[in-house]
Amino acid sequence: MKFILGTVQLGLQYGVNNKVGKPSLQTSLDLLRQARNLGVASLDTSDLYGSSPEVICQFGAAEFKVLSKFSLENKAQFVNVLDTSLSRLGASHLHCYSFHRFSDFENFKDWEAVKKAKEEKKIELVGVSVYSNEQLRRAAEESHIDVIQSPFNLLDNYRLRGEFFEIAKHNKKQIHVRSIYLQGLMLMRPEDLAGATAKLRPAIQKLREIAKKSGLSMQQLCFSYVNSFSNIDAVVVGVETAEQLEQSFELSECPELDSSVLSEIHSIDLQDTEILNPSTWSRT
Repeated sequence: MKFILGTVQLGLQYGVNNKVGKPSLQTSLDLLRQARNLGVASLDTSDLYGSSPEVICQFGAAEFKVLSKFSLENKAQFVNVLDTSLSRLGASHLHCYSFHRFSDFENFKDWEAVKKAKEEKKIELVGVSVYSNEQLRRAAEESHIDVIQSPFNLLDNYRLRGEFFEIAKHNKKQIHVRSIYLQGLMLMRPEDLAGATAKLRPAIQKLREIAKKSGLSMQQLCFSYVNSFSNIDAVVVGVETAEQLEQSFELSECPELDSSVLSEIHSIDLQDTEILNPSTWSRT
C-alpha cells in the first residue's frame, strides 16, 4: 500500500483527537525531514490547508511527489489557480492536482486548460475529493479524472463503498483513501465521544472488541482493514508528532485481515451513516 503523508495538520489545527495542536514551523520541517528519511515519497496538501503549502515550500517541494487540491472560489480561472498553487509550494509541477470541493468539479468546464497543463507537465494527474457514494460514482464515470480521494475506514467501509470502488477501478482510476482514523475518533475511548459522535459509541466499542480478540491495536486494525482491499492504491495519513509518523509509516505495511474478521467488521450496522461525515458533527 502506497503511503502518502497528509499535511493538513502542518497548516491547521485539525482532528477531534488532536491533543498537540498545530505544530510549530520547526516541528513541521522536522516532520518532513523525518518523512523523507523514512522513505515517504508523497505528500498530500491543499490550497485550503492554511500554511501547509508554505511549510512544504520552505522544506523543498522537490523532495517529494506533491499532490495538492484546489478551490475555484470567485470563479477564478484554472490556470491562475494552478500557478498560485505552484508558487505557494515553490514547485514546478504537481504529481496530482485535485478538486477540493465536489461542487467545483460539477461546475467545471475548462478541461482544455487542464489538458494544456498536462501537456506543459505542470500536472501529471487530475483528481477529485469526494464524500458521498453518489459523488464517488460520478467521479468514477468522468473520463477527465485520474485519481479519486475518498473517506474510508472501519465504519465508512467496503460494505458501503466497495461497489463504487470497483466501478472506479474498472474505469482505470486510482483510489486514494483518507480518514482511516475518522479524524482520530477511532482511537478515542467510546465514553469520551460527545455530541453527535456519541451515536458511534456502540460501534467503536464493538471495533475495540474485534481488535482485542484479533490481538491487534486499534491502529493496526485500521491499517490492516485498508490493506485488505487490493483496489485501493494509496492511503493518506496525517500526523502531529514524530512518533505518530514513524508508527503510521510502519503500520502501512500491516498484513491483511482474515475474511472472518472482515465479516465481523461488516456486520456492524450503523442506522445513521451520515454521522460518518465529520461536517455533520457540529449539528448538535
